[in-house]
Amino acid sequence: MSMALSEVNWKECLVYFDDIVVFAKSVGQHLERLKHVFQCLRDANVKLKPAKCVFLAERVKFLGHIVSQEGIATDPSKCEEIQNWPRPCSAKKVQAFLGTCAYYQSFIPQFSEIAAPLYRLTADGVKFEWGSEEESSFCRLKDALCSPNVMAFPDFSPGAGEFILDTDASSRVGLGAVLSQRQADGREKVIAYGSRMIHAAEKNYCTTRLELLAVVHFVKKYRYYLLGRKFTVRSDHKALQWLASLKDVEGQCARWLESLQNFDFEIIHRPGKEHGNADSLSRKYRKHAGHESCPSCQFSENVPVVNAVFGSGLSSKEVQQAQVAEKKLAAVRSYALDPGSNPSAPRVMSWEERVLWAQRQLIRVESDLLYFQSPGSGCQKKILLPPALLPKVLSELHDGVAGGHLGVRKTQEKVKARYWWPGLSRSVEEYCRSCVHCAKAKPGRSNRAPLQPICSEGAFQRIMSDIVGPLPKSRGGNRFVLTIQDSFTKWPVAVPLSNQRAPTVARAIFDHWIAHFGCPEFLVTDKGTNFESALMKQLCRLLAVKKCRTSSYHPMADGQAESFNKTLKSMIKCRMSESVGEGDWEDLIHPSLMAYRSSVHRGTGYTPYYMLYAREMRLPVDMEPCLSPFLPVLRRMFSH
Repeated sequence: MSMALSEVNWKECLVYFDDIVVFAKSVGQHLERLKHVFQCLRDANVKLKPAKCVFLAERVKFLGHIVSQEGIATDPSKCEEIQNWPRPCSAKKVQAFLGTCAYYQSFIPQFSEIAAPLYRLTADGVKFEWGSEEESSFCRLKDALCSPNVMAFPDFSPGAGEFILDTDASSRVGLGAVLSQRQADGREKVIAYGSRMIHAAEKNYCTTRLELLAVVHFVKKYRYYLLGRKFTVRSDHKALQWLASLKDVEGQCARWLESLQNFDFEIIHRPGKEHGNADSLSRKYRKHAGHESCPSCQFSENVPVVNAVFGSGLSSKEVQQAQVAEKKLAAVRSYALDPGSNPSAPRVMSWEERVLWAQRQLIRVESDLLYFQSPGSGCQKKILLPPALLPKVLSELHDGVAGGHLGVRKTQEKVKARYWWPGLSRSVEEYCRSCVHCAKAKPGRSNRAPLQPICSEGAFQRIMSDIVGPLPKSRGGNRFVLTIQDSFTKWPVAVPLSNQRAPTVARAIFDHWIAHFGCPEFLVTDKGTNFESALMKQLCRLLAVKKCRTSSYHPMADGQAESFNKTLKSMIKCRMSESVGEGDWEDLIHPSLMAYRSSVHRGTGYTPYYMLYAREMRLPVDMEPCLSPFLPVLRRMFSH
C-alpha cells in the first residue's frame, strides 16, 4: 500500500499497512486529495470496501488514537479496556500492562515516576511482591490513561510559534520533558509528554551531567519537530545556561555537545517553582537543586582520570596514604567527607591551607582519593597532590618520556591536565628553572620581534621541511635528521639519515610523510641543494605539490621548522646529558617526538596529537598499574 501511494504519502494522506487517512484543511481540498488517492489506487489495481470507508469525518480512529481538529487523544474504547484491566499476578503480566501503557505514555505526564514501582517488579532477580505502592502505581496509570488529555498538532507553517522543550532529571526516578508550542495568543499547547527511567550507571551522574542527559535525550527524541527551527530549552538547572561557553570538554560530554551542534536553540533557566510541568518528575525526591548538594558538579561529571603514576612507580594507594598523612589537607578532607557538617575553618593556617579552604567546595572524595574540579575544566577531575609527591610527579612530567625536558609552559599544561595543588604554576616553574640538564643543553634566549603567522586552511595543506646536522655518527650510521612539520596541526616527523643527498631526502619525504598523510599543497624548504635538486622538483611536479623556498641567508622565513629543530636538538641534548652516550642520539628521536606531540603548542593552544586525532594522547602517567620507569625499559628493548 505504501508503494501504491508513495506519490501522495505524507503529503496528502497517511498510510499504515491497509489503513489510509486522507487529511485536508477544507472540504474542497479534501475532495481534490481523495481524487488523487483514488487514482493512485486505481493505477495499482487496489480495490476498497465501501463498508469500511468513512468520508468527510471530523474525527477518526487511527492506531488506537482519536485524531480531530483539536489534536490527538486516546481512544475511549481502549481506555475502557485498560480501566477494567485485572490486577497483575506475575512479572509477565506486569510487563504486558506496562507495554500497553507505554504506547500512550506521551499522554501521561510523569509517566516514569508513576510507573517506577511496577518497572522494579520486572527486573531480573526481584521477587514478585504486590504492595500498596504497586497498587497505587497501577491505579494511577489507569486513571491517567482515561483522563481527557489532548495533544495539539504541531504547526510548521511560516510565522508559527516557537517550540519549547521543558526538561528535568532526577537521579532517583528518571528524565522528564514536555514539548509544547507557543500559540498566537501567547498560550502554550502541549505537543507531547516524554519520560524515561534512568539506567543504573546513570544514577551515579552528578546533577549537571544528568540534566544535560535529559536535554540531549529529548532533543534527539523530538528532532523531527525541532531540527531546522530555532527553539527554546527551559531547565531549572542554571549551570546549563553556560553550556555553549564550556571549554576543553572531553569524553561523553564532548560527544553530547557535538550531537547538539545540529540544533538551533537557546537554554533558559526557569526556577523550579515555575517549572512544574517537567520538574514534578524529580522535585519529589530532590532537596537541593543548586550546586550545594554536589559541589563538584558546577560543570559536567568526570571522565576516568589518573589513578597511578606509571613512570615513577607511584600507585594510587601511595597517593591516598600521602593525602591522609598530609596535615594541610586534613580540614578540606573532613569537609569533603561530610559537606553538610559545615566545619569551621582552622584559626591558624598557612597560605596553602587558606587556598585549600577557599576551594573546599570543589574538592571531593572518590575511592578514598581527594580530587579537585575547577570551573571550566569540563568533565575532568584532577588529583589533589600532596607536597610529598611533587618531586616524583614533576620528574616524570618534565624529565620522563612524556616530558622531554620541554619548557615551563608546556610542562605546566601537562601537569594542570592531571593534578592540582596550591601554587602549581610556581612549583612547576621553579622545578624547570632548576633543571641542570636544561641549563646545560638549552642556550640563553634574547628577545626578538614576533614572527608573522602563515595561515593554512586545514591539516597537511602546507608542510615545512629542513635538515638537522651533521651530528655525531649513531650506531645506525646516521649523521643527519630530516624534520617535517605541518603548519596547521604542528604535527612533527623526524627521520634519521645517513646523508643529505637529494635521493635520500626525497625518498624519506615520500616514505615518512606523503605515504602516511597524502600530498600537501605546499612544501616549504630553504635553498639547500638537496631541496632544490632536479629530482625534488620532478617529485613535486608528479605529486602536484607546489615547491616554495625561503630567502637566502634568512632562516627566519621558515621560523616554524627552525623552531622545531631547535626544540628537538635541546630535547636530545638533555636526554644525552642524563645518561646516554653520544652515539645513542638516534634512539631518542621517537621518545622526543612523543613528548612534543603530547605537549600544548603555543600557536594553537592544543597538542599536535589532539589537533590530528581530536583526543589527547594516552601517556605512561595515565596508566595503571605502576611499572618500572618507561625510558630505561624502552632502551633495553631497543638494545635487544
